[in-house]
Amino acid sequence: MARKIWAYAKDEHEKFVYNKQLEKLEIFYIWDVLKLKQQHPEAYSGLKFYSTEFDEINRQELIPTEYGFFRYQSEEVDKNRQESIYHSTAMLVLQEMSEINFTIDNDNYHFSFSKFLVEPCLKFQHFDKNEEKYYPDLVGYFSEDCELYDKWNGCLAIEVVFTNPCYQKKINSFEKNHIPIIEVSISKKLKLDTEFCGEINFTVDEVKKNITMR
Repeated sequence: MARKIWAYAKDEHEKFVYNKQLEKLEIFYIWDVLKLKQQHPEAYSGLKFYSTEFDEINRQELIPTEYGFFRYQSEEVDKNRQESIYHSTAMLVLQEMSEINFTIDNDNYHFSFSKFLVEPCLKFQHFDKNEEKYYPDLVGYFSEDCELYDKWNGCLAIEVVFTNPCYQKKINSFEKNHIPIIEVSISKKLKLDTEFCGEINFTVDEVKKNITMR
């Protein structure tokens, strides 16, 4: 089962809700959605929630649950998308950071980002081979004053690693197209004190506390 803590939403006109002040789609956190459902049921009923892929065609409808996360409406999709709440949390934390420090080959780099794309579809064509499609967790675009802006064509891919690292073919394809991949491992600090071990045994308040403390 996929466990997402944030989503986009469509209004009664089937338009994605846009935050004009931030100039991006509005993010709906699960704890705010559950509060809206309880306190303003009419406003809640006018919204449909969706996953947050950059490419609209890839977004899937989500259902809020009382346990503190969204699940996919499609049972088949939900079964196949094994995204942990830790993975969802890490992605959210990273994309809200405009500046990130990375250590690469024992060298420290300070990256400043102008924007992030969530799970964009990247298509690579290598000579006579079939087209390859990849969906990195995040693609971060550097601010122009970033020290590696020119060397890395202004962006890098970020993969959040919980259990399985990137496979080598994917890394090679990105390198051939001059897009570096940085893996970010989920530390114990991002894990909930209450482990599920295959069961849902945490509450929405525990999830909210875990996120807001990061």
